[in-house]
Amino acid sequence: MMENFAIPFLKKKNNSIILHRTLKTVGIFESKLSQIIGGLNFMFGKHKNTSLAFLPEIYSVKLRITVKDKKFLNARNQIQKVEKKIREKISDYIYGVDNDRLEEVIGKLLTEKKISISVAESCSGGLFSHKITNVSGSSNYFNRGFIVYSNKSKIEDLKVPKKILEKFGAVSFECAFWMAKNVRKISKTNIGVSVTGITGPLGATKEKPVGLVYIGYSDDNETAVKKYFFGEGRERVKISASLAALEILRKKILNIKIETLQ
Repeated sequence: MMENFAIPFLKKKNNSIILHRTLKTVGIFESKLSQIIGGLNFMFGKHKNTSLAFLPEIYSVKLRITVKDKKFLNARNQIQKVEKKIREKISDYIYGVDNDRLEEVIGKLLTEKKISISVAESCSGGLFSHKITNVSGSSNYFNRGFIVYSNKSKIEDLKVPKKILEKFGAVSFECAFWMAKNVRKISKTNIGVSVTGITGPLGATKEKPVGLVYIGYSDDNETAVKKYFFGEGRERVKISASLAALEILRKKILNIKIETLQ
C-alpha cells in the first residue's frame, strides 16, 4: 500500500521528489564525524532542501542524506554531489551504503582476494564468528573459530604460553597477540583474528576496567594488537568488540591505516 498508493499520492500532492542515501560508517563516533565533515553549508551548496542526519548506533553511525526537489534528476545529482564531498573527508570509515551489512562487505572482499581467515574469541563468546558466518557462502573464506573462554582452553587449544597468561593475564596485549598468531598457524589460514576483554560486571580491576578489549590481527607479514575501551554493558561490549574486529579486518584487507595498531 505504501509503495503503490501512499508514496505516489504524497509525491503528487507535494509536487516534489524526496530521495535518501545512507552512508554507513564504523569505528568512529558521531562527534568526531561531525568535526571532520565540518560546515554543512559547504556540503549542500546552493540547494536549500538538503539535510544530513547523524544516526548513531553501537560503534557505528549512519549518515542519511535527504534531498527534496521538484525534479528527479536535480535531486539525484544533489545526492551524488553531497555524497562525493562526504567521501572525500571520511572515506576510510565508510564501509557501505543503504542496506549493506559490514560482514557482507568483508565477505565479498575476502572472496574476491581469495583470503582465508580463522578466529579466536574469548570475551565475545562466538559473536564475531557468528557475524562472519551469517553470510551465505562464508565457508569459502571462514576456516574455523575457537571460543577459548578459560585460560586452560587458551593454553590447550591455541598453545598460548602459560607464562604469558601468568605474567600478563588473559586480557592483555600479549595474550591477544599469541591468540591471533597461533590461531592462524594452527588453522593454516591467511589471517587470524583474536578478541579478548572484560565484559563485566565481574572480573574488573582498577588497571583492567569493564569494557577493556584487545583485538589481535595476524597475517604472514605481521601480528599486531589494538586496545579499546568500550564502557559498561556486557552485551554492548560484545557487540562493540565484534564490530571493531570486523573493521580491523576490513581495513587490513584494503590496506587502510589503522590508528594505534601495534
